[in-house]
Amino acid sequence: MLSLMNALTTLTLAAGSGPAALVSEIASVTPGYQPIFAQADIPSSAPAAAPAAGGAAVEGAAPAQQGPGIGTTMVMMGLIFVFFWLFLIRPQNKQMKEHQKLVEGLQRGDSVITQSGIFGKIVGFDEPNLAVLIEIAKDTQIKVLKAQVARRQGDGAGQKADADAKPQLAKK
Repeated sequence: MLSLMNALTTLTLAAGSGPAALVSEIASVTPGYQPIFAQADIPSSAPAAAPAAGGAAVEGAAPAQQGPGIGTTMVMMGLIFVFFWLFLIRPQNKQMKEHQKLVEGLQRGDSVITQSGIFGKIVGFDEPNLAVLIEIAKDTQIKVLKAQVARRQGDGAGQKADADAKPQLAKK
């Protein structure tokens, strides 16, 4: 075990001499050692990339690989921002503007559906609380925040569903 430690110390110091010195040091410590490049008939002319004992790079060694430059990183960050803006931020802002326009355009008598799925008819407004009074059954009214009105009944996708539902109810 002690000879192995001595060999590793010698190998560390001999690393500055190049691959040939390393191979000879290893071969002197371990009798059956044969380097891989000698087994496969690969030339051992590859440059040494190991640092010398002082930590400095060996002359003639290939420089260490560096990560992507600042320009590439900035371009990638810009592309990610554009992606998020196109597919997340812009559609959400558009949807918020449409909902705000719907809330501002509510009138007495409109049939509406709330965020919680309650169907009703607007019978009044409570402007100080930014709420609407919705009649959900005869003589049954509830107060709901204007912002919680999801859509008018019959608008958008619900219009087709309402048209499909009427014939089914009539068949029963």
